[in-house]
Amino acid sequence: MNRSHRAVALAVGLAFAALCVAEAGTIIDLTDFPNPARLTIDGGAPQDYAGSAIAAADLNGDGAADIAVGAPSADPDGRLSAGIVYVVYGGPNVTGNIFLTTTTFTGPRLSGKTSLDQFGESLAVGDFNGDGVADLAVGASFSLSSKGTVYLFFGRVGSFPSVDLASQQAPLTVTGAQAEDRAGGAVALGDLDGDGLDELIIGARRASPSGRASAGQVHIIRGSRTFSGTVNLATSPGVVIKGPAAGEEFGSSLATGDVDGDGKDDLLVGAQFASPSGRSKAGAAYLIKGRSPLVNIDLAGQPADLKVIGAAANDYLGNAVALGDLDGDNRADLVLGANGRLTSRGAAYGLLWRSGGLTGTVDLASQTPWAVLEGVNSFDDLGGAVGTGDLDLDGATDLLAGASRADPSPSRQNFGILYGLAGVRATGQQSLLAAATPDLEVWGANAGDRTAAAFAVADFTKDAKPDLIIGAPRADSFLGVQAGRIYLLAGPFVLRPTPTPTRTPTPTITPTKTPTPKPRFFYVPLLMKKAAVTNR
Repeated sequence: MNRSHRAVALAVGLAFAALCVAEAGTIIDLTDFPNPARLTIDGGAPQDYAGSAIAAADLNGDGAADIAVGAPSADPDGRLSAGIVYVVYGGPNVTGNIFLTTTTFTGPRLSGKTSLDQFGESLAVGDFNGDGVADLAVGASFSLSSKGTVYLFFGRVGSFPSVDLASQQAPLTVTGAQAEDRAGGAVALGDLDGDGLDELIIGARRASPSGRASAGQVHIIRGSRTFSGTVNLATSPGVVIKGPAAGEEFGSSLATGDVDGDGKDDLLVGAQFASPSGRSKAGAAYLIKGRSPLVNIDLAGQPADLKVIGAAANDYLGNAVALGDLDGDNRADLVLGANGRLTSRGAAYGLLWRSGGLTGTVDLASQTPWAVLEGVNSFDDLGGAVGTGDLDLDGATDLLAGASRADPSPSRQNFGILYGLAGVRATGQQSLLAAATPDLEVWGANAGDRTAAAFAVADFTKDAKPDLIIGAPRADSFLGVQAGRIYLLAGPFVLRPTPTPTRTPTPTITPTKTPTPKPRFFYVPLLMKKAAVTNR
């Protein structure tokens, strides 16, 4: 990905540090709103689930990052769950509350084509056409009998366009190859061949390459200054990376970043249902290095440059992935979610890619990564979303992990928490952490909000400081039940302050949670409404 759009790309060393989430450094409590939040964005109607997906980059060329908000269950012009993506322009004077209604919201709006498409379930940003302005990719994996569709909208100086796909065309439309492939459940952009143009990368996690049912595959459409129109992956598949085994769902999640410093982005792909070494659904993540020219790869016979496998059955490693420079050495490091781990307490792993990197297989059952964050209670869902961003401006990117069903306290269950772990400079590599605790917690405001189901870090306020954008897609707003809410917190943030008292697990009195449905893709769960779609 071009460096100017790294804000959300939305992503190995083996130095040890294990973190069980038991206490926090800085705590930000969203119940104190409006004090902690500079801006809130509220979904436009009941059960829109605004904030299910979030991306941020400068889409109109004014130097401020803009926020793309996915509301995959919104009903544009009565099209049930066709989905809407809203673009909220950044700037130094944008504060208060924004309501995403047809009468009050004046910014760009992208509307899904057909009922039940779930347009906006996944989002990614990057510069596909090389004009220096970020472009926006939007997934709708339930469209066309779940073949799936990905739409690419080009950013432009001055204003980002509004498009109603029921009557208008996106600049580039990519349709899935076969029914049930679910192309677009995950999307990414990144310059994999080093030509200065970002490729469009599409996860089709239920594709069946070479007859391997639901092995999954990834399609890569090369960046171009002139390419537009419609691509049918059945006849023009682009560069294809095929998942290695039936049922893995390779392509569940995607991230790009340059792990080896060669100027080409590398591709990290999650396969959350992989069953390595006999561990059913332990999950896996594969790293495929960028190269020129890009070539087809069948992982059934060609090994990835790196494979990371889950520690235990039902961990779902790779349900979310990210890349970012956690140790300040100018190489991207790996962040992996495993939201099924420990009875869905969940976990997030940070693996440092040092000079020389790693090849072969990293087995998390026997090899300890740089950091592990684990949830406190069953079904906290920690690792359901992961990401990176330099929140404290120390030159090292920080690790972020969402636990959208976590409990800030015994009396506040299912509120959701965003956890942050401070990155470290490359010096002092054997003592990377000051303490075995998270350095930041952002607590959700209300029960059931699913706070931190999606998030991004970017300079929305145009002050050269990082801002934190957090989705709570099940939050109630003035506009309806589960309309969704997005919080913008202005940075920078203080990490590693004076320790606070230990937070203990919530006592088990009566069941308050049920397991989060699997699978997950991109970095958020697919959120349905009105029982419109019941089969994933």
